[in-house]
Amino acid sequence: MAINPLPFLQAMPDPGQAFMQSFQAARQRRLAEEQAMQQQVAQQQRQQQYAQFVQRLKTDRSPEAMSEFMLQFPEQAEAIKKAYEPINDAIKQTRLNYSTQVYSALERGDASSAQKIAGELLTAAKNTPGQEQYAKELEFGLELMQRSPEEAKVALANTIFTLDPERYKTMYGKEKEPYVVVPGVGLVLRRDIDAAIKAGEAGVSGATVKPAIPQAAIDMLKSKPALRGAFDAKYGAGSAARILGGGSGNATSGFRP
Repeated sequence: MAINPLPFLQAMPDPGQAFMQSFQAARQRRLAEEQAMQQQVAQQQRQQQYAQFVQRLKTDRSPEAMSEFMLQFPEQAEAIKKAYEPINDAIKQTRLNYSTQVYSALERGDASSAQKIAGELLTAAKNTPGQEQYAKELEFGLELMQRSPEEAKVALANTIFTLDPERYKTMYGKEKEPYVVVPGVGLVLRRDIDAAIKAGEAGVSGATVKPAIPQAAIDMLKSKPALRGAFDAKYGAGSAARILGGGSGNATSGFRP
């Protein structure tokens, strides 16, 4: 009995079709691998850019630099705002006030005061129901202050600038004006005034401040303005310009109490 081969031939796959299916599958896998590689490279480049900008913010946290950072990395501002969304305005302002105090202490080089404030907040948060997440954030912040104060400053600056840009601009202006005029004393560093105030509050008698820039140095600069570079190197960038006051002859010109 003869066997009809047609049904068997019809059941056999088309070699050309099988090849095309295999080719398309391999092509799709290759495209997927290339896309994954491109995404990985882009992510690495983004991380490098972020790290470079954070490094810049360690030395330049001006409002302009902070604004540029937020424009380039909007996800940072979005994350901060999202974290503060569920918090009512009163608590938000309280936390923002504490962040400002901690930041100011770090800017003055007073790490112990900054850590003390954060430690007290952490203790309170741990003992308050519903503040578990805030306690974790404070723990991280305290550890960061101990490990890298400069990175802690950047993190705090990001938070303050994102939530209240005007507050940050005002605070930055004060922090970058290192000298004030104290009647009867002279030009004094702000941090020395703060230290004297703290000493007085602690009951230390006779707490005083001394001029940060001797009058003899001021007179020398006014008589020889060409020394402004050496003057700034010793007493801080911008000190000569503030004292010279554009040639007004007033030693306290440009200073704000």
